[in-house]
Amino acid sequence: MPALQIGVLAGSALQGGRLRQLIVGAGHSVAAMLQADESSAAALLAVDDQVDAWLISLPQELAAATALTQSLAQLQSPLIVDDDPGNGDLQPQWLRRISGKLQALAGELDAVDAGVAEAIWVLAASTGGPEAVREFFARLPAGLPVAFVYVQHINPGFEQSLVEMLNRHSEYPAQLGSPGSRLSRGTTTVISGDCQLDWLGNGVAQGVPGPWPGPYQPSINQVVANLGSRFGRRCGVMVFSGMGDDGALAARLLAQRGGSVWVQQPQTSAVDAMPQAALATGVVTECESPAELAMLLATRLRQTQMSDIGH
Repeated sequence: MPALQIGVLAGSALQGGRLRQLIVGAGHSVAAMLQADESSAAALLAVDDQVDAWLISLPQELAAATALTQSLAQLQSPLIVDDDPGNGDLQPQWLRRISGKLQALAGELDAVDAGVAEAIWVLAASTGGPEAVREFFARLPAGLPVAFVYVQHINPGFEQSLVEMLNRHSEYPAQLGSPGSRLSRGTTTVISGDCQLDWLGNGVAQGVPGPWPGPYQPSINQVVANLGSRFGRRCGVMVFSGMGDDGALAARLLAQRGGSVWVQQPQTSAVDAMPQAALATGVVTECESPAELAMLLATRLRQTQMSDIGH
């Protein structure tokens, strides 16, 4: 497993020193050492690109501080949270717990990068979506360097039917998303309404406690925002047929990070509310039928492959 460059945010110099001892003893390095105070919120973001992960150990009153909470939410690197920051006396069980978290993260980072797709596209849909997505996959050739994440508003328990439908009509094998699943090239991850996920920068899914935020289950906005924050211009979203406006807010965020926003033509949609809401953001660059979106994506991905080979 690789040695990690760890950033530390601790509630005191004493706790920071103990965490440094633990990190170095586990074979890793401390790339940043911050003590929680008025300046640490900005400092976290300033050095985030220099670390592989953050080890956070804060007392309750500091963990709830607004400025720190906002900065922690913006970090791109994975977080390892000490869930018992008061236990700083190097008791064996405390050492084993934190060391285990470091070891698990190192294993994830070491295992995945070669298998993560060059491009990651979210397929977003609600009413009328399954037929549109089936039409999209029916025209999409095999072998493209892409992983799909399919977010469909659907009653709980019916996600498996989507997996089965995709495996009948798609060259990109589907599975239900779960903690530990990966954004591997040539696959489709179907998101469940009762399992909220986020993704590490290496494409590994991690479970998030609680229900999906907002009125939609699962939340297209949340999935697109999470993936866009991790993968930027490598990420795209296609908004297919559906009611409501889920996905429109995140489309703006994704475009700001260099990602692509495409929609199904409203006139080809069973219900055009979601495509229209996405179009109203002003960030959509392609608007075609599902079959035409498939052919366009294949062309763009092949052009990118040829450009990479040329360089």
